[in-house]
Amino acid sequence: MNEVIVARFWSRVDRNGPVVRPELGPCWLWIANRNPKGYGLFWNGRTTVIATHFALELIGVTVPTGAMACHSCDNPPCVNYGHLFVGDNSINQLDSFQKGRRDFRGEGCPRAKLTAIDVLEIRRRAVDENLSNAELAKLYNVCEATISHIITRRNWKHI
Repeated sequence: MNEVIVARFWSRVDRNGPVVRPELGPCWLWIANRNPKGYGLFWNGRTTVIATHFALELIGVTVPTGAMACHSCDNPPCVNYGHLFVGDNSINQLDSFQKGRRDFRGEGCPRAKLTAIDVLEIRRRAVDENLSNAELAKLYNVCEATISHIITRRNWKHI
């Protein structure tokens, strides 16, 4: 790997970053250009790459197409290769869920069609306006079973 490019990479890293998880040690923060989600972007001499991918390349780990560098420290600008592991989106989301960073209930579910406000309104209208499950399903563009599960609190029980 080109020494000039590697030196330029490290010149954009603060190795005295925060300690987010004590068992991992300090994060090495990317202090240059970042994308809107906070992940570092680095010009490797040919193209712009994600800084975490370049950090892993420095230790001989290639991130395959379709995969990503996941953070065990949960700190997007961190490029400490000791905090990184290769995974895909499902592994990254499972890691996020196991650490309590992602809530797949209600609106946190990627497939959710309703909001918490919709659910509260459905429950209110079922009682106050005496609307049937079929009527509510048509109004909210969901199936009758969804309405039934909301009213009986099988789904959306957290609100």
